[in-house]
Amino acid sequence: MPSRLLSIEEHPILKGLAEHLVGGAEVVQREVNLESTLVVLPTKRARRLFEHFLLDAAEQQEVLVVPPEISTPGRMIDQFIPPTGQPASLVALELIDRQVWLDLDSSQRQIVEGGNATETGREALIRRIAQLHVDACEAMVDFSSIMEMVPEGVAGGEERRRWEVLLCWQKARTEKLEELGLQCPYAQRVQSIGNGEIAPGLYTRLVLVDGEPTPVRIALLDRLDSLGLTIERVVPAGELPAAIDPIR
Repeated sequence: MPSRLLSIEEHPILKGLAEHLVGGAEVVQREVNLESTLVVLPTKRARRLFEHFLLDAAEQQEVLVVPPEISTPGRMIDQFIPPTGQPASLVALELIDRQVWLDLDSSQRQIVEGGNATETGREALIRRIAQLHVDACEAMVDFSSIMEMVPEGVAGGEERRRWEVLLCWQKARTEKLEELGLQCPYAQRVQSIGNGEIAPGLYTRLVLVDGEPTPVRIALLDRLDSLGLTIERVVPAGELPAAIDPIR
């Protein structure tokens, strides 16, 4: 993991982080300017708590705080990777996912759906497949490589046939997006990171409060570290959290 690790022992962790940012910053004309800092917090509640602690720490130091930009882990990547085309909205992706699945041959769909698929069950299945695509992008794993991990044998053969259908869905989905002039934002992020198409923008410091690093996030942090950003991971004292298993 790039750059240095900031271990906060004081409870709560967000209070310690707020005091660290205010107390360690340069005070200019009774002002602490943190606008070149991006703080990544896991939930909306954490954001609200951190903002409260930040104002409280500033009041104790008797300074005015220009607050940092605050993001969540899922949206952090958008701060550094601008879209190269027209990203599809979530609603558009849902409609495309459904249409592409229904356009597959019925015999292909039956391999995944089973013989007694209901409309409700099919809708839920399409949502699960779409989420599987998102998870695969986050893990930087392609559907085709997952199929190669399926063991041989009768059960493995059935699983391989299912993955072959999912590969057809993924290919048809990509073609449909290209036909409509849209981009899948999740796939585009992975491609941009692989090609090094990222930009730090106005940020010089990144503070990440998140205990579950995913492969795509690790790759982004490595790229940002090579660009000279100061990166701090904030975790409770003790062992570092392990990286997420992509297959899990």
